[in-house]
Amino acid sequence: MQCKCGSETRQNEAVKGRLSARLEFQVCKACGCVSDAELFVKGVKVTEETGTQATARLLFDTLDAEAAENLEAAQEQFRSESVELAGESK
Repeated sequence: MQCKCGSETRQNEAVKGRLSARLEFQVCKACGCVSDAELFVKGVKVTEETGTQATARLLFDTLDAEAAENLEAAQEQFRSESVELAGESK
């Protein structure tokens, strides 16, 4: 991927093993800009960054056991409702 400064970026990650949380993001080799972060809890993507919002990084920084469980439960609920809606539209 290419940074807005023109340099190449590399994939990087931060892990909170006790919470089974992983933050994947791009880092520019030249200017150090961080972008395109995605937060996973127990292997499930719970949020991703869009535009200039650092949502995934902020959630990862403040993540504790209760928040990790809540994010995972909300994502599971969303998925099950999406499957139900998809089944109804057939």
